[in-house]
Amino acid sequence: MRNVVYMAVLLIVANEIYQKPDMGLGVFMLVFTLSRQLQDITSKLLIGAAQFESDINYMKIFFDLKKLERENIDDTAELIENGDIKFENVNFSYPNSEKLVIKDLNLTIKSGEKIAIVGKNGSGKSTFVNLICGMYEPDSGVVKINDINIHNNLTAVRRSISVVFQDFGHYEATIRENITYMINVGMQVLKNYFN
Repeated sequence: MRNVVYMAVLLIVANEIYQKPDMGLGVFMLVFTLSRQLQDITSKLLIGAAQFESDINYMKIFFDLKKLERENIDDTAELIENGDIKFENVNFSYPNSEKLVIKDLNLTIKSGEKIAIVGKNGSGKSTFVNLICGMYEPDSGVVKINDINIHNNLTAVRRSISVVFQDFGHYEATIRENITYMINVGMQVLKNYFN
């Protein structure tokens, strides 16, 4: 569409010059150059507006962080450096769903042990990790680290465990800028939570 408008402007100017030859080639070149610049500026404005619209969701999520309810923080909580992770009769379902994502899970991961969690999409892999991090609370059963229920020691758990999920939020920037921004935001959130 842009090219059609651009060509129409040039044809109108060419016709005017043909009708009035005293206008000269300079007028045509001036209109040609200005039309091209206007087309470039318009394109950049439209692309910028589209990018801004797509970034609004990221900005909304960022500002919604301030609205989240704060947890009670235990300032004396220490890092958990080593410890077995235990799932004891854990069941979990998402709100407004009767389907159990995790059903009667009993598992012990020994300190220093390396495991792989594999399964189909929707089989509960991310839910499993979220339960370990204390981001979700089981419907029943208990998740323990060092034989302590993680929900009785959330501050220590969250200070000790880091996770990067496959569907993390990212911004229209370089990988370096995304990582730098996420680290800065993460540090700010932690400061706000632990101060």
